[in-house]
Amino acid sequence: MEDVDQPVISAIHGACIGAGIDMITAADIRYCSKDAYFSVKEVDVGLAADVGTLQRLPKVVGNQSLVRELVFTARKFLADEALSMGLVSRVLPDKESTLGNPYFC
Repeated sequence: MEDVDQPVISAIHGACIGAGIDMITAADIRYCSKDAYFSVKEVDVGLAADVGTLQRLPKVVGNQSLVRELVFTARKFLADEALSMGLVSRVLPDKESTLGNPYFC
């Protein structure tokens, strides 16, 4: 996705786990609904996070300590925290308003 010539916008609702984090960090713009939650879960199954996640997430978030915490602990974080850390640029009230966002048209 990061090599596409057109802008890529991600709309997240519900769970965004593991490879989902990898995919959204490759997008140009990320929106999520209030019910969205995120986790880098690879450590829970004895794997290292994908190289894409480890490469892009620190650039998106801009905080190495926070990224290491998320990768090493696999803790779940909610939409408001994703907004405050800069992972998403906007939190919308629900799935319908996230997917029906006028910016997607």
